[in-house]
Amino acid sequence: MKSRRRILYPGGDRGSKKPFHGFVFGYFAMISVVLSILPFTINTDFIYFREPVYYPVTKNATKYFAEIRTPAETSSTHQLCRDISLMSVALKMTKFSIPKKAAALRKAKHVFNSVAAFYLDMPGGIFTSVTRNIQTILEGYGMKRITDKKLFDQLAVNHEVLLVENAFLAGIRNVTMCVGESCDTMFRLVIQSEQHREFLPEYLIKCHQNPNCLIWEYSESNYAWESKDYNLTDSVMIVPTMIQNRFDHMAPTSESILPPDRRDIDVVFFGLMNSRRIKLNEQIMELPSVKQTKLEQNTNTSHIVDAYGRAKICLIAHRFGVFEAAEFHRLSDFIRFGCVPVVEKWVEKTGADEFQKCGGLVMAEYENLPKAIERVLTQDQDTLHEMQRRLAWWEKGIDWSSFLNASIGPRQAIRTEHDRISVEKHSASKPNSQHPLTRAVFRDYDTFITSKARTYSETCMGWADYKEWIERLFTFAPHGPDCDTVKNFTNAYNDTSSWKGPIDNTLVLSRIDNKQNDAYSLTNPQEPLGGRYAGLASIWKEAGEKRHLPPSVEMILYANDKPRVRSDLGLPAFTMAGSFTAGSGLPSQWTNHLPFPSYFYLSELQEQTDFWDRAPILHFRGRFSENCWSRFKTHKFQWTQTPRFKLALGTSNPSDSDVLDVKLTDFGSVKEPLATEIREALGREYNITIGEWSEQGSVQSRYALAVSGNGWAGATFMRALLSGSCVLFVNDNSTDYEGFSRDLGEIYFPLLEEGKDFVQVDYNTIAQTVRELNAVPERAYNISQAGLKFAKKYLGPSCALDIVELLAWNYYKHVSKGCPQTFSHVQLRE
Repeated sequence: MKSRRRILYPGGDRGSKKPFHGFVFGYFAMISVVLSILPFTINTDFIYFREPVYYPVTKNATKYFAEIRTPAETSSTHQLCRDISLMSVALKMTKFSIPKKAAALRKAKHVFNSVAAFYLDMPGGIFTSVTRNIQTILEGYGMKRITDKKLFDQLAVNHEVLLVENAFLAGIRNVTMCVGESCDTMFRLVIQSEQHREFLPEYLIKCHQNPNCLIWEYSESNYAWESKDYNLTDSVMIVPTMIQNRFDHMAPTSESILPPDRRDIDVVFFGLMNSRRIKLNEQIMELPSVKQTKLEQNTNTSHIVDAYGRAKICLIAHRFGVFEAAEFHRLSDFIRFGCVPVVEKWVEKTGADEFQKCGGLVMAEYENLPKAIERVLTQDQDTLHEMQRRLAWWEKGIDWSSFLNASIGPRQAIRTEHDRISVEKHSASKPNSQHPLTRAVFRDYDTFITSKARTYSETCMGWADYKEWIERLFTFAPHGPDCDTVKNFTNAYNDTSSWKGPIDNTLVLSRIDNKQNDAYSLTNPQEPLGGRYAGLASIWKEAGEKRHLPPSVEMILYANDKPRVRSDLGLPAFTMAGSFTAGSGLPSQWTNHLPFPSYFYLSELQEQTDFWDRAPILHFRGRFSENCWSRFKTHKFQWTQTPRFKLALGTSNPSDSDVLDVKLTDFGSVKEPLATEIREALGREYNITIGEWSEQGSVQSRYALAVSGNGWAGATFMRALLSGSCVLFVNDNSTDYEGFSRDLGEIYFPLLEEGKDFVQVDYNTIAQTVRELNAVPERAYNISQAGLKFAKKYLGPSCALDIVELLAWNYYKHVSKGCPQTFSHVQLRE
């Protein structure tokens, strides 16, 4: 197979005309001279060997160029494009718009150095990743994002906050925009995300006239008309935020990418199928080499991602016509899936060469796109090595957190006259300005803590650590809600038949004071209690009976291990698990969520066997719990990326049976006869065999394994710690096909220490790690004892009940800041 890395010229074969030989001789002579001096003028270590495609090359000359050796043949010691990264290309585009001493650079420094906080209100969907990029850029420059609309309104009056807005969205979504005269002076950052100049020039002009407003443009071609037609140069900064990563969490790694010869879709494109694109699709379908295409309008994420992973070519064709801006958003959607990017020529000049040389883009005019596709499919197909090299360049991405420092310089101290109040500080948080009823609640909490501190050793030895960590978690919760918000969900136990809940799939945990008795209830209008809720109900009921809960508190519990919805209530919603690390805040999917202890906390220590009497092997039993196995025949890309499949594959070598006893036992969401078909296919294609369940294996072996399954329940880690074995933990930081992190991050993880309480491994290093530990068994013993000590201190029923108690009290205190009247005993005092 020929390497695709040669000049792809758009003109193709021009017919049977014979070239003028004198001209050709001179042409080759010129090329020879150029090639002879090239090594003395260019460091070829840095140059990727495909030249940009827009060269007036004749057919014969192209043949000559094709005979030049490619790096795959000559440069085993060269690291190509090593001085060119996506980050350097992005900075090059930005600095083009804000050269030294430019007015736009001065304005950018003024805007970003005058405020300490920003308010970002954009919808999800296709803007989710863009929003995340913008947030990372601003936070990386030392600014704090606030989400409380009331706090934003307060800060905006005194010009103490930056409003980030997307003008195009104003007429589509209900998003926060400046209104009226406030637009003239408010600190604003206007995001220009559209490809066509028809969108909102008046809005951009209004920003330009505001000395505190900056426009972030993603495209050099848009920048050209903004400067030429509207004279906005002094207010525009190119920041290519549309180079996004919306699907990166679903993309395979370079090692697991589907090879070219196993891809069954020739060309794929997803977008609005207008007449221009329909015509192109008809031309592509007539190509001799094309057997299957997907050029369609489809917004189903799973369908799109699956097609990108199976496609040989991913296409970009402009919607409106020639001379359009680069479609970075579409390019970055598919580039990590390994398909060859065939792109209709864009107007951008800055970075175009780098995208072709290093990013692998094949560019052609609209009328030549079919010829470019035909050539890629028949003559210039990827090798797996070239595909992986291209992916490696894109995988480095853009370091958005350092982007402003690199483009406009370090952050400056805010001027004295612009000293800003802390975005986390409310006047209500000052003791002397709190509502009297709120102060009463805080006194109750202090009394509880003082009393508990004398007796916690009788319940959970880790109580003090949990107290500190849970209090810190509430600093990440939304600010204290107002009474209207609280009343939307409180007292739900009175009439659950009419209550629809603040978010789907939720429970309301209630501890209610009344004249008859204290009522502890766990209500769920969506589905009957039982099953996975049984443990939660048990914890809450027992905590109400055995622990000192606040006199009146109701907590929302989101009873799922994935953040399928966001809570925008201004109230924290508790969840059985969360993606937390020590000292961090909440990931974006878990906005307003706080962790609630999984019912696996109720597990007791297993009956222990002396470590030295155990077999020096690793034992694990689990199941393929991910629900994508039900789509085994149609969504191979999904299940091959699951943690349990990667575990089974990484431990399937028979030569490792002396140290590994790892078996997957069944499927969580698959029934017969499909389950049998899957078992047979896994054995036939991957040498994976399904084993039998063994309950006691982990306490009879020296090593236990913790690895995530369908979500973050954390059962495997808890069981492993309670077994007394040396725990190996597979830290899978990838994301599943739904976009959710596989990082367990259970509530207790911030208290664990890697290397002391457990050993971190990869899927393919488990056997090697066990052998290394067997060579130094004292180390394995010390880790097992540390893990056992951790389990005794932090796990078990007593700790679970204490955590419920701490969460309830902190929630009680948190809600009182906004609505102290919620609590019945306080109302009586009033």
